[in-house]
Amino acid sequence: MVRIKKFNAFTYLDVIYGMTVIMIVMGVLFGSIRVMEKRLRQNHLLTMADSFSNQIINELELRRFDENSNSIAENGLTLVFGMEADENVADWSTLDDVDDFHSQNITDDAFPQMDANVTLSYVNLDIASGSVQASAVPTLFKRLQLVIDHPLFDTGIRYSSIFGGGFDSELLIERANPLSIAVNKDAGEHVISTGDVLVFTIEFSENVYLNDNDAQFSLYVDIISGILTGEEGSFSKRISNQNEIKALYSGGEGTNQLTFELSVDVEMNLAASSLDDYISYRPRLVVENGSVVDEDNNQIIYDLPGVESDNAFTSSTNILPLLQQWNTPIFTTAEQTEYENNLSQQVTTVSAQDIFNNWDRFENNNIDTEPPYTGNFNEWTLVESDEDSYVEMNVNAGTNLGFVSDESVENFIFEATLFSNHDQGWKDNDLIGLVIAFHRDNEKNYAISVGKTFNGIEPKNANGTFGVFYGEIKDIFPWDGVPANTDLVTPGIKFFGARNHWKGNFVRVKVQRNGDEITVKMNGENGSRDAALNTPYIEDHTININLNDDPSLDKFKGAKQYGYIVKSQANTRWYDIATSGGSVERRNISILVQLGENNQTTTMEYHQANDEGDYLAREIALMQADIGYLRPLFNPETGNKYLITNTGIMVYPFAE
Repeated sequence: MVRIKKFNAFTYLDVIYGMTVIMIVMGVLFGSIRVMEKRLRQNHLLTMADSFSNQIINELELRRFDENSNSIAENGLTLVFGMEADENVADWSTLDDVDDFHSQNITDDAFPQMDANVTLSYVNLDIASGSVQASAVPTLFKRLQLVIDHPLFDTGIRYSSIFGGGFDSELLIERANPLSIAVNKDAGEHVISTGDVLVFTIEFSENVYLNDNDAQFSLYVDIISGILTGEEGSFSKRISNQNEIKALYSGGEGTNQLTFELSVDVEMNLAASSLDDYISYRPRLVVENGSVVDEDNNQIIYDLPGVESDNAFTSSTNILPLLQQWNTPIFTTAEQTEYENNLSQQVTTVSAQDIFNNWDRFENNNIDTEPPYTGNFNEWTLVESDEDSYVEMNVNAGTNLGFVSDESVENFIFEATLFSNHDQGWKDNDLIGLVIAFHRDNEKNYAISVGKTFNGIEPKNANGTFGVFYGEIKDIFPWDGVPANTDLVTPGIKFFGARNHWKGNFVRVKVQRNGDEITVKMNGENGSRDAALNTPYIEDHTININLNDDPSLDKFKGAKQYGYIVKSQANTRWYDIATSGGSVERRNISILVQLGENNQTTTMEYHQANDEGDYLAREIALMQADIGYLRPLFNPETGNKYLITNTGIMVYPFAE
């Protein structure tokens, strides 16, 4: 028997079913691949967003905290965020403070299809709770809120950073100021006769408190009063006597209104068509045997609007607070010896031995502070004789080498004569200079430095042969051209001079620094050392630098080391080194006073230092205009403190 094998039949339905299953499986696999691709793409975009945000945050960290960072006491912090008229978000070099970036949408070709929205605001930090609260008024902190968006993001990626101002919070205190003076102007009440009392009230912006620690305590407003000399409304003026204007105030919880009485004696028979015609301020409040404070017990000293002010009678003008204290050599006649020593020691000669033994040595990013020295650190020589002494660099090294001082200062004058007698088959033409400000950060050396060449290395060619560079020390004074990571401070200042070599040429350079202001001068190429000492500086080639003009210069603010620099120039010497000033502020001023009664003094002598650092006598009458008032003057050598007023100097009358 033949067996016939049977096969199960199939239909087209089975085929369709099978293909459907395969398509579903493939669809799932394809969808999974797409999801994975999207996730990988998003992860890549998140990494790019992180990089974009870090770039923006790093840029803001290079900026000042505020447009008014250096004048907070005078101008307060910025109230309205955003760019100033001369700033452009397309050129970040024009943005000098962090809030210039406020409300900007930032894009970058390095991060395609991404845009960053920047918002800045003042905030307060609660350390106890770890919270950040927005503030409607200026504070010590600004918060950056950054939202980076992309078409593939469901929502923007948010970033936040806090920037601190780094200044004394006292500068933000809102001092009370007079808003108005009120007097009785009813008909017939403005004519005041002998024996009458004119009562008027000064209204302040907030409560003020009078500390009365003496039975004789009084607060006076010094005004100018009119004296009737002719027809009604015609009068001359004199300054009121101190006891004529006295506050009627009995203490208590504080008030925003103080009532004053003007007692009219026979010399003050006042009359006019309006009190506005003849009552106006002199610019001061006088406090005897006490002080005025606000509700937080912050001492308040006021300058009232001047006589010529439009608001001299009814004032909405802010009162000038106590000016910033200056540390100043101010001495009494009992300290005559110390005073004279200060005058005579203003300009000093720096010992070559002191430089060689005590100053730090650097080579590009390396620094060595003490022996034993190796390599190029050991190539310096101390030359001493009865006639002369100097330090000398022996080798022709292709790196930036130098010394930096053992003290950090921000107010000084620094001069030296630059010279090299290199003649070893050829006469070299490379770099000798001075370090104006030295800063070390994260194992890197940075400097602002002035240099003179004979067209060997930069500055040369179009940049001239004398100029100021700043940046990483390894990069300043390059061989050719100015690299991207360093800058020539003054590309427009060009002094070419000779383009031969150093041998036989002496160049005297002077650096004067007063805080953020720096002036650099040189006196050309001189044929002898004596000529270099006696030849005037070339005023047409003065270089002026303000550290506030470029955020990249912020690292050089404050007290910094100074010193010497050389590159590729053997047998280099610095002759006739002289410095003045130091870490004490305003050493360019010296004052001698004689103590009198009731904390008063008589100014006997007033000196200012000239460009050479020598003290010269100046008219005492110019002192207030030069220094400003009301300004505390403190002598850290004696511990004595004074207050310069509009008429003179008094012992500081307030308890610290």
